[in-house]
Amino acid sequence: MKKYLFIFFTLLAAASFNANAQSKLTEQEVKELLCHKWKAVIMEIQGKQYNVEKEEDELFLTFLKDGTFIDSQEGNKSAKIKWTYTHSTMTLNTGGVLKKIFKIDDKELKFKSKMDGQNVIVTFKRVD
Repeated sequence: MKKYLFIFFTLLAAASFNANAQSKLTEQEVKELLCHKWKAVIMEIQGKQYNVEKEEDELFLTFLKDGTFIDSQEGNKSAKIKWTYTHSTMTLNTGGVLKKIFKIDDKELKFKSKMDGQNVIVTFKRVD
């Protein structure tokens, strides 16, 4: 039993450390991390994960420093849209669509959004 408690508290501490590391990023650091090209690799809808990395219509987001981003899918025309970031809530607003950032670093971006009325969690990997 002690072994399981130790493992539980170790995992809890690790999760807490990761959350604190994310929250300690400055607004400028988050914006700099965002301004790259990102490719969707995992979508989670209603608790079920889908690997979308090898889908025929790959989804890419490219955030530009001028406050615009390019939403593109292979085979479809790209759309250039304005984006803003609110640091106090770690929320992206992309053309009126809110996205709550859960994780961002130099390799991965993960956020929660609504798609067709459903909560969707999307994980992207940096490709540039």
